[in-house]
Amino acid sequence: MAHIHGQSSGPINDACRSINPATLALTGTTKRDQRTFVECKSGKTFPLYNPHTEEKVTDVSDAYPEDVDAAVRAAQRAFPVWSQLSTFQRVEPCLRLAELIERDQNELMRLDALTMGTPIALGPGHIQMAVTYIKYVCGVIHDIHGETTLHTPGYLGLTLLQPYGVCAGIAAWNASVLFFCYKTVSCVLAGNTIISKSSEKAPLVAIRLAALCVEAGFPPGVINVITGFRHISGAALASHMDIRKISFTGSTAAGKLVAAAAAKSNLKSVVLENGGKNAAVVFEDADLAKLKQFASIKIGDPTDPANNYGPQADKTQFEAVMRYINKCREAGAQLVLGGERASQRGYHIQPTVFVNVPEDSEIMKKEIFGAVAAIQSFATEEEVIACCNNTDYGLHASVFTRDTSRAIRVAKAFETGLVSVNCASPMHVYDLCFGGYKGSGLGRESGRQGLESWFEVKSVTMAV
Repeated sequence: MAHIHGQSSGPINDACRSINPATLALTGTTKRDQRTFVECKSGKTFPLYNPHTEEKVTDVSDAYPEDVDAAVRAAQRAFPVWSQLSTFQRVEPCLRLAELIERDQNELMRLDALTMGTPIALGPGHIQMAVTYIKYVCGVIHDIHGETTLHTPGYLGLTLLQPYGVCAGIAAWNASVLFFCYKTVSCVLAGNTIISKSSEKAPLVAIRLAALCVEAGFPPGVINVITGFRHISGAALASHMDIRKISFTGSTAAGKLVAAAAAKSNLKSVVLENGGKNAAVVFEDADLAKLKQFASIKIGDPTDPANNYGPQADKTQFEAVMRYINKCREAGAQLVLGGERASQRGYHIQPTVFVNVPEDSEIMKKEIFGAVAAIQSFATEEEVIACCNNTDYGLHASVFTRDTSRAIRVAKAFETGLVSVNCASPMHVYDLCFGGYKGSGLGRESGRQGLESWFEVKSVTMAV
């Protein structure tokens, strides 16, 4: 882990306090008694821009494979002692981290708003979900254990749940605090050590969380944070021979690369939370008054609490969403709302709605990662379910109806890992697992199942 040094400057001064992202690459240890931020061996950096103003915020160190190696060595040194601590001893710094995240939530939300465009108005919900999740897993960890069996005469059978060792987590940018907690806290609670790589779009939150991990009292090398690009440091993590498990959140295409690298290296265990094409089915008996609340959108500066709809994360995301909108127009769909840039400066896009969209168009098949919706009518349950399932993804779907039997029937028919009934988000119920079917991923995160996935199972046979 790390001790913080350096002073920040420029527009992130208040939020980052003593962190200087321009000189910090990863948290690791070069000596057993050190907790220090380490400069990138390559000396390379990459710029971060404010997606609302398009102005440069700062430079962040770009970790390379040699930096990954250093983090792995730190995690290896820490594992023997950390894995032998009691569960209570591992719980203590995790609960302290939850307190610190809650204490510094305004800093974390501001960092996300400045460099990723997440509206501060949405931040408290993400923070509370993260804090609640940490508290939940710190409680349920005491109830996770192996089994015994006496079914075979003359033998006692035991299963032991043991940590993997050195693991890795690669987080997406759209819920950086929550994904950090899902991966990192669950991993170390189980007795593993971890190298956590933030998205290159949201590294400042990860750097701040690393500082909070130090303050929470995690020993050196237990949690190691690197910043950089997925095709460099991310690829190094996925292919590293000394990493036993990796948890990845990101696109399906990138997830396939992670899985392939994991298989070609040491066949490390893989959890993938990939993209989705999340349908919302509204039946004629739905409570439309509830639906109207989701249409209340105010575009603007994400640091202004009055706004709840910010810009795309960066220029790349902005251009990708605009391409989808233009392709949908070219395919003959009818544009009924939005479809244009929302401001001359900043990567804001108007909320966009199409109707009469061809079934084979990209907007019906691919994840857009922008406020672009296609509204289609349907005649029967069977028709709409077939339409919703006609995609390579299977992450999340919603159904809105007052008919409980219909809701359960449709929920069972969706080919998705997550279903919401009369609500929009699958993430508010902290004790349920999160993951998808088909191209949306492998394995599960969060909930009891997600926590259990950070253990390996060993079967022991004893003659009696």
